Amino acid sequence: REEGILEVALQLFGEHGYDSVSMVAVAKAAGLSEGTLYNYFRDKRDLVITSVREALKAHDGPDGVRLDSATWIVAARA
Repeated sequence: REEGILEVALQLFGEHGYDSVSMVAVAKAAGLSEGTLYNYFRDKRDLVITSVREALKAHDGPDGVRLDSATWIVAARA
């Protein structure tokens, strides 16, 4: 269930931006109540950080090299 929430959240953040997405919107899109969403994540910041972290774990870097989130952040800032 958490994986589905993270997918929905990441999609919404990607489409609308962090500031425009509420926990209510994520809960509704995931088919949950807002209270249930808070059982999984402390707040919106926790949700976005977890979403991005899990998305990074699922992707390989260039030439099939596995990159951790710190590497991706450094590469994005370069």
